[in-house]
Amino acid sequence: MNKKIWMIVILFVIACAAGFFVWKAVFGENDKEILERRMNELALAMGKSGQEGFVVQLEHARTISKYFDEICDIRLPKFHREAKMTRQNIEQNVITARNWTTTLDLKFYEMEFYFQEGDPKRCKVLFTGMLKAKTKLGENFQEGYDLEMNWVKKNGEWLIEGIGFSEILNK
Repeated sequence: MNKKIWMIVILFVIACAAGFFVWKAVFGENDKEILERRMNELALAMGKSGQEGFVVQLEHARTISKYFDEICDIRLPKFHREAKMTRQNIEQNVITARNWTTTLDLKFYEMEFYFQEGDPKRCKVLFTGMLKAKTKLGENFQEGYDLEMNWVKKNGEWLIEGIGFSEILNK
């Protein structure tokens, strides 16, 4: 009798594991959906709706920097600037941006995903970004940008390895 119970338990565990993998394959997110979700999470994390203390700013900056690869290429051709930034550089720049503003809202629109044919662990996303902010001096700021974001999948996680700001759409 004991053997029968153990066999039933083992078969049940195997059936549950197989069911999980089938569910994941059929209903799980594909890479495009994961990237779209990560981009929306990043935009939401960048948001700010009021004054923040230093600890809160630091926590937001650390959260945002985790979306980036260890080294990220930043390209601003319109301003003739290019830089390689570490996660720490990005964290510092996020703190600076948050410190200059009282409100900050970032939205991404018209996302187009281009996975590399020979390397499915790389994806270029072309999109429009809309930035609305109010500075601590009371000035309102609103600009739209055509952007390119390059992602790489490392250890099962999609990370930003490059951002290119190509064109300011409106001021």
